[in-house]
Amino acid sequence: MTGLEATRLDALRRALREQAGLDIATLRPASGGESATVWWATDRAGSVTVVKVMPEAGPDAPDRLRALPAVVARLRDRGYPAPRIHAIGQLPGLVFWVQERLPGTALDPGPGPEAVARLVTADIGD
Repeated sequence: MTGLEATRLDALRRALREQAGLDIATLRPASGGESATVWWATDRAGSVTVVKVMPEAGPDAPDRLRALPAVVARLRDRGYPAPRIHAIGQLPGLVFWVQERLPGTALDPGPGPEAVARLVTADIGD
């Protein structure tokens, strides 16, 4: 989504401030990893977080994403290096989430959308 038009990028910045409490100084596309819809967000204090954007998200996407913090917390409890989810928000035509930046480098190519979907929907129990 490096081609996100300026008006949508401005709207995303506003939403990050209003919905996630982030005062973004810079928002730049990230390279590598499993998605082309990832941004590095640097706040005015210099902290970097990861913003993932799901364009053209269906109407059920925000509800599905609200389950994500619990899923990744359970994965972390089992030793899987899953990032903490700081915020989930939406704009007309897209949803986004803000997550912790983990150390290391992204898998390139990543595991692919099918593997990620299996992981997210897996019954990881207690």
